[in-house]
Amino acid sequence: METTAVPAPDPLLMSLPEIAELAGVRRPVVTTWRRRHPDFPAPVTMSEARPLFNGHDVCSWLVETGRAGRAEIEPDLRVYALAAVAQQAGTHRLLDTASALLCLQHLDGEPLRDATPAELITRADAVDIEDHLLCSEIAADPAGAVALAHAVDDLIEAAWGARPAFERLLTVTDRIAGPPVVRLRPELLRLMAELSGASRHSERAGSVRIAAPWAGRGDLLLATASLLSEAHTPMFVAAEQDEPTARLLRRRLRVHGFPAEDAIVQATLDDVPAPDVIVAALPYLPGETRSVSDTLNTVDDLSLWLASGRTAIVLGPAQALAARLAPYSAEERLRAKLLTSGMVEAILRLPGGMVPARPGYDTAVWVLTANPNPRTQGRVLLGDVSDRKLSDEVVRECVTDVVTWHRDEYQPTAHSRRHFVQVAVRDLVEHPRSLSPKPLPSLRERTVVTPRTIARLTELEAALARPRQTPPPLASGLVIGEQTYSQRETIGALARHGLLRLGQGSRIAVEHLSPDGHHRVLGASDLRAPGKSPLIDRAVLTTEYPRTTLTEPGDVLVTLSPEPAVHLDERGFSVIQFPVRRLRATPDGQSRFPPHVLTALLETAIQARTAGAVRPPRKLVDWELPVLTEPTAQQLDALLKRIATRRREARSELELLDETWRIVTTGITNATLTFPR
Repeated sequence: METTAVPAPDPLLMSLPEIAELAGVRRPVVTTWRRRHPDFPAPVTMSEARPLFNGHDVCSWLVETGRAGRAEIEPDLRVYALAAVAQQAGTHRLLDTASALLCLQHLDGEPLRDATPAELITRADAVDIEDHLLCSEIAADPAGAVALAHAVDDLIEAAWGARPAFERLLTVTDRIAGPPVVRLRPELLRLMAELSGASRHSERAGSVRIAAPWAGRGDLLLATASLLSEAHTPMFVAAEQDEPTARLLRRRLRVHGFPAEDAIVQATLDDVPAPDVIVAALPYLPGETRSVSDTLNTVDDLSLWLASGRTAIVLGPAQALAARLAPYSAEERLRAKLLTSGMVEAILRLPGGMVPARPGYDTAVWVLTANPNPRTQGRVLLGDVSDRKLSDEVVRECVTDVVTWHRDEYQPTAHSRRHFVQVAVRDLVEHPRSLSPKPLPSLRERTVVTPRTIARLTELEAALARPRQTPPPLASGLVIGEQTYSQRETIGALARHGLLRLGQGSRIAVEHLSPDGHHRVLGASDLRAPGKSPLIDRAVLTTEYPRTTLTEPGDVLVTLSPEPAVHLDERGFSVIQFPVRRLRATPDGQSRFPPHVLTALLETAIQARTAGAVRPPRKLVDWELPVLTEPTAQQLDALLKRIATRRREARSELELLDETWRIVTTGITNATLTFPR
């Protein structure tokens, strides 16, 4: 007897942490939205004292308020709907079942929402006769598959196709279910794919066979295939010992349009013809079980699999592939053997965090080529980008540095490189050291940048050699006080008495700030370093913020959040940004609260919040300041002005010395400068 289809529950209920995941923000941000925006959707029910919200209403609110785009967030919402249905239906294998349904819909082109369990099993048998893809997943839980069918159809529709729906399913389920999956960052995938030379090989031969000895979910395979033209369909050979992951990979490749005969996925790659390109990410192992010798032996095995003119890209622990090894140890000799084999073309040490699930895992890439260009024989490229972000520009420059070695017209001594250094293998073997040196100066640095640096260094030396007038002694004249407290008033009371005037900061939108403009915008983070504050255009300020007033020279700016900070704005004509506030002495208060005195009193009075507190101990208007007598205030102001002048002069000389220090040390370190002999 057939069972009727189970409809997906509606509405989709989401908790606050799930809303934060959906919107790509931290959990407290959602709580702030609820508090500040009355139109934020109200909870529809409670579960274990947690409010639950209608996911469709939340999605609409995020789109309407400009916090997300519907095309980006709607597919993710459908994946959350899948998870909710799976939880209610008791389907614990969400990814396996949902991906099997996705693949089934892609292969037979029929909707899933009205199918019964028997119909789903029959359709699965028709497209997967030998059960390499999806039959087992659907047959293992047909009722759960029926419960998910409606949501899977919605996901495919929202994502505009099975292929993007499959990728969204992988991404979101990684975030909301199960332990973290070891996957590589997209920029690293792109770097390895471009270094593999798969596109160049396919253009020469008309096709390319790509092998992945530890395929996982196939990220490296698909990244490499994405670089090929539509006229050149690749053939994949992949090894994955975990059977559920291998079946998931087969489904993913089929959904991406690769036929079964061109996508071989099995437990090992024994008896598989030699590939044209190998893309390999060595399996992650904890540091205490990681062996340098095992890593290098694995790389050696891969190199033996390469046919003439073929390439392998290997990602592994930097500890074995790039770090310094004990001289003449067994591990160092094994690495030296690999280097002298002539197959190692380039070694690149990568930035940290390339494996997000293992942020402490430092990695490096080796480029292996069988029978490399004879012009580069006996040399290897060593690179290190561990101190910078792996941006699109850095990826492009690294690929350019390495690819030039493939060209017949390449002359090793006539080309400069951005991130790599050309090193003789013999030097590395005879004098063992780290395989991640810093690049030597480029041709442009030697001919353009370095002369400018020398000119600037000469200017600094001249400025520091300029004779300076000996400043007069400070002579404060202070003596022991009378041990009596002066009168004290709160800032709020001083404002009510007409001695001080308080001003509020404006809420300036981020898109209105720029490096170019007419007025400084001083926010809470800028009070400690006002010289680095952003600017706003005068026309934008007048149009968008007509009620905002500029500061005057002598205004004192103060904030209590996130940390107390006080700044005397001697230049004026600045815009203060919330939560910064402005204090200005009135004509009646000038004699008792000159700018320097008011700044000093605020710095000594205002305290930071204690550890664990969410706000300062008092509001700004409740802080007390001593009310000095007019003679005391004037004498203190004169002394503080002299101190400020001396501080400016000392700071100016320190800035010159700091810049000189940076130029000298950087120039000597990167070999652009040296001492005459």
